[in-house]
Amino acid sequence: MFGLSLVTIAALWLLDYVGGVAVGGWLTGVGVVLVLFGIGVLIAGLLGRRSGVIGGLAVLIALVGVPWAAVEGSTNFGDFDWTESGSYGDARWVPQDATQLEGGFDDIAGGEVTVDLTELEGSVRLAEPVQLGLGAGQLNLRVPEGMSVQIEAQVLGEVIARTSDGWEGGFADDPPRPIENNQWRTSPSRGVVLTSPAGQVGEPDLTIVIDAGVGEIRIIEESA
Repeated sequence: MFGLSLVTIAALWLLDYVGGVAVGGWLTGVGVVLVLFGIGVLIAGLLGRRSGVIGGLAVLIALVGVPWAAVEGSTNFGDFDWTESGSYGDARWVPQDATQLEGGFDDIAGGEVTVDLTELEGSVRLAEPVQLGLGAGQLNLRVPEGMSVQIEAQVLGEVIARTSDGWEGGFADDPPRPIENNQWRTSPSRGVVLTSPAGQVGEPDLTIVIDAGVGEIRIIEESA
């Protein structure tokens, strides 16, 4: 059973490597192992035997392997250096102009990050998306009322919006609808897209892409 599991996972990784099949990394691998162990338990039952070690291992993999694989498979969870003490803690980033803003922010692996765009000087328009990243924790994005912005948020956890009337959004694969003080349970494969009222007229001046591994993303619109 172990040999068959390893061979199957290796074959899936090979397909993923050559670019022919998207297998979903570790989560798919763990799923394959559970399926194979399930078949083993079923066969044992048909033969009138107890599942024994196979059943116990299947339960252990389900309890430990699935959550771990989901975290490991998060969009950017593995992109941070988790061994550096300076990668943890709280941070506040307040860009003042377009030059600072276009560099984005992804300095913290774990903790609480607040990105405050209310101090930007004048109207800022960028052709490329602004990238914000966090490995695990909470990322707060504060935007001023009236800003022309579209926000794309991905995280294994929750996205919470505290906005005024006129904003549209929802899951990226759903049609946009009016939102106000909404909350979504999300995953890296199903993020949320939010657009301010000003951003719905033509193209938004700014596109903010938030890529968090595990935790919570809060979008707060600050009144003028």
